[in-house]
Amino acid sequence: MINLKNQPGENAKRFISGVFLTFIFAHCSLSIAATPSQQLEMFHLTTSDGKASINAEIDYPDSSENKLTTIILVGGTHLFDRDYKYGNSKTDKDLLFLTLKNIFTEQGYAVVRFDYRGVSCNVRTAPLCEDCKTEKQKMVHFVKACINNTIRQSVTETSKASDLALLYNYITRHNRLNPKKIIILAHSEGTLHTARLIERSEIAPKGMIFIGSIIDSPKNTIAWQWVSRLTDNFFKMVEHDFPEKISNAEIDFYCEKQGVIACENLRSPQGFWTKKSLSQYYLTTIYPFFRQQTLTYKADAPFKHVWGQYGAIFSSYSWWQQFFTDDRRVIDRLDKYAGRIAFHQGGIDGAIPPDSVSELKKYAAKHDNRRLHFYPELGHALGKHSMVGPIEKVALKNIINDVKWILEQNN
Repeated sequence: MINLKNQPGENAKRFISGVFLTFIFAHCSLSIAATPSQQLEMFHLTTSDGKASINAEIDYPDSSENKLTTIILVGGTHLFDRDYKYGNSKTDKDLLFLTLKNIFTEQGYAVVRFDYRGVSCNVRTAPLCEDCKTEKQKMVHFVKACINNTIRQSVTETSKASDLALLYNYITRHNRLNPKKIIILAHSEGTLHTARLIERSEIAPKGMIFIGSIIDSPKNTIAWQWVSRLTDNFFKMVEHDFPEKISNAEIDFYCEKQGVIACENLRSPQGFWTKKSLSQYYLTTIYPFFRQQTLTYKADAPFKHVWGQYGAIFSSYSWWQQFFTDDRRVIDRLDKYAGRIAFHQGGIDGAIPPDSVSELKKYAAKHDNRRLHFYPELGHALGKHSMVGPIEKVALKNIINDVKWILEQNN
């Protein structure tokens, strides 16, 4: 039985360990391959805080033309390198940015991709680990080979935006690229940092394509993830006879089947959970506790996320704390932007609240220079999974057309 009144910290942690981290980690599989570029230019930029180097590349189309249209690919939340592995097909299509690079260069565009600060490779480009037998051993090896923990701890609330601004400014000065024809394609958390830069007039791209965009505020989005999403996932995870109720006996059966140790922390004090009672428990107990706990850490303290079990530091706490404090809607940050923005949102997106998608539909309908592609059966990365890719062909076709739509605008 859960009794947070007696031991709020320990029981809440164990409850989340049994439920919340399971869902997060399920979206963090790694299986990556690489494809050689037709024309490639590597470059490195020292970050504005002097704590890291941004390692990036420009992939050119098979053309000698100068002043090319350039598409900068900006990722979401993860330990991503430039290929952006975010799929579950176990094929090269899981490398979303590599896939987009190949498509865009064939269309005649230059493409800019970059590794997140402190990330140097992925599990396919990392040195081979012949002794790795288990998934955990493979992940530990990935962290040792590809992640620099000192640099990762320099990731803050502002560093992702400043790194993108640094990259953008470099591209505007490049002699082969047209500074007036830069398009940013951002996914998930990348849309937040792009929108912040737009609002502060630190970048001025020709247009933008947002995939699985954060729409509401980071604060409201993460609260939804900790309450409604966890409730829905719990009911999907545990087999139960009645649609709206899970008994403690059914929870015990699930724990025995899955080998969950701290099963008593998943059980209900009333003998069963309904969606309403579990959601209320998350809202009034779990979420407030972890929000308060998160904000007590010093901003520069290491935040390990689920990666701590493999020896990685994900970021500083400053990065994590922004999701409990920033209450400004992302779409409001875009109000003064005159360029065109194409949004791509899935109907089964597991990261974005459905209510905020409704708000986006209203927002796009009011603006001639906004376009929304809504895919009822696709998820956060425009794949058939609620979170990951590969990107479905219908979405890829629309993304290609969006680039042309953006370039047609006279601004």
